[in-house]
Amino acid sequence: MKGVITGLRLFRAGWILCALFAVAPTTSAQETFDAKQIVGKWVGTIQAVGLPPSPVEVEFKPDGAFEGQSRTARFGPVSYAGRWKTEGTVILVEYTARSSQGSSEVAWTLEQDGKVLGGTGFNKTIQNPFGVSLARGK
Repeated sequence: MKGVITGLRLFRAGWILCALFAVAPTTSAQETFDAKQIVGKWVGTIQAVGLPPSPVEVEFKPDGAFEGQSRTARFGPVSYAGRWKTEGTVILVEYTARSSQGSSEVAWTLEQDGKVLGGTGFNKTIQNPFGVSLARGK
């Protein structure tokens, strides 16, 4: 009798594991989105603490390339060139920002909220955080 009970427990545990594996891909799919939604031109602002918002225009290319430009009170015209990727529902961007005053390594962490991409940026060179807000460009 003991062997039958052990066999039933193993059988039940096997079904539980199968159910967990069947649900896991569904849960994971809900935590990601189609990166094609991000490809294209976006416009918006970047804003460091204590400074006025600066206009920014960027393009997320299908091959993972990223480029853009802004005009900041601190650095004047700035051009961007780098890469982007998605991890789950987060968009990670790393690029080099170039201005007449030199270049800086910058990273953005963005999330999509409806038709807006928003999040934070961090200038690794001067250790400066800032906010980023983008909407689909024309």
